[in-house]
Amino acid sequence: MMLSSSNHTDFCDTDNSFCVPQVKMGAYKYIQEMHRRKQSEVMRFLKRVRTWQYRQLNAIHRVSRPTRPEKARRVGYKAKQGYVVYRVRVRRGTRKRQAHKGQVYGKPSNQGINQLKWQRNLQSKAEVSKDEIRSTIKEFGFLLIGLVD
Repeated sequence: MMLSSSNHTDFCDTDNSFCVPQVKMGAYKYIQEMHRRKQSEVMRFLKRVRTWQYRQLNAIHRVSRPTRPEKARRVGYKAKQGYVVYRVRVRRGTRKRQAHKGQVYGKPSNQGINQLKWQRNLQSKAEVSKDEIRSTIKEFGFLLIGLVD
């Protein structure tokens, strides 16, 4: 659908939630503008479908091409031989200590079971789980995609 205004023309989807001003932009710039408007109907639908797809796949799997090619190129990805893309699922939140019947020995400061936090960030957690499977691959970039709250 095309809406007219006094100075320029906007290209919008059906409910006007995603409008891009009509200026000359390439494919990467268009994708970047789409991802800036996360609350648009298009992006909400894409996010919902993609997160469902990611849940059906293995926790660590190789991808033929990046989900966001423009952002991957900014990190250093090139579409040529020798560059591979892996997607790693990382569980978020606190962990429960495995203690038989909740019995933890030692000082009271170490008695916690339920509210244990991971001390490193999500990126390092993803790199650790990737290294368990593919230890020979060297990382040079990291993108956070499909964050589900």
